[in-house]
Amino acid sequence: LIPVIHVPTWLIVWIIGIAVIKAINLISGYVMRKEMVALHTVMNKVTGILLFALPLTVTFMDLKYSGAFVSAVRALVPGTTYHVRAYATNDAGTAYGDEVTFTTEQLPAAVGDILCTDGTWVSLSDYAASGKTAMGVIFHVDDSGMHGWAVNLHDDCPYYCRWGDYDTDIPDLPNFTNSTVACADTAGYSNTQIIRNYGNAATYSAAWAVDFNNGWYLPAMGQLNTLYNARNTVEPSLTAVGGTLFGNGDHFWSSTEYSEIHAWFVTGYGTTGYGYVTYHNKANEHLVRSVRSF
Repeated sequence: LIPVIHVPTWLIVWIIGIAVIKAINLISGYVMRKEMVALHTVMNKVTGILLFALPLTVTFMDLKYSGAFVSAVRALVPGTTYHVRAYATNDAGTAYGDEVTFTTEQLPAAVGDILCTDGTWVSLSDYAASGKTAMGVIFHVDDSGMHGWAVNLHDDCPYYCRWGDYDTDIPDLPNFTNSTVACADTAGYSNTQIIRNYGNAATYSAAWAVDFNNGWYLPAMGQLNTLYNARNTVEPSLTAVGGTLFGNGDHFWSSTEYSEIHAWFVTGYGTTGYGYVTYHNKANEHLVRSVRSF
């Protein structure tokens, strides 16, 4: 504790007066004796009397004490805003300091972290204590650690959705005719936008099922394949926040077009949950799980 004393003006004048009297005593001694001496003069006695009387004034002097202190706050959640206010309690009651607001640093994201509605993310272990609301689970993080993709907590179609018209090639949408190249397509956002601009919700229900205006889109084949490869890390977080798991054998549309007849989709097989990439007739109906970039 570092004490700070708020001294009344009259007491400051008293202290200065004592210092002046003592200084005069020392100077006069030097002038008279040509050396530093403290003469036992009347002024020296006055100084002593004032110093002696000073403790007697403590009982009625209005001295106000304040102090600085340091307190360590632990177990804070990254990327979270906190409001702190100090308080002190004594016989007179409890007094509160000013409120201080600070935000903890957002740590780099990791696959399996939970993306929250405030745009931040927390680890699975920190989620319960964070008080935040989940909107997705992160399944890919770029080299910066601050950007990537997150999958929605639930399917977007209440039942199943068709990709689009059979025998209709969308002019501005690239065609990918082998799985290796299709799995390199990560342009889900622009793909979804092109599909929605081309056709209506009745015909292209998969692309229209997502909440595109709020940042969600139909993943490209590369994004969907990445999601399935991270499935074993993503699904524990989905479970923790009440999300819907990916059933083995469930078929999920991507936004990647194969040709005028087919589009790419992925399905999960086996206990490892790996994704099997293939294409299907656009008029067929499959599930939709949207993703978003952060």
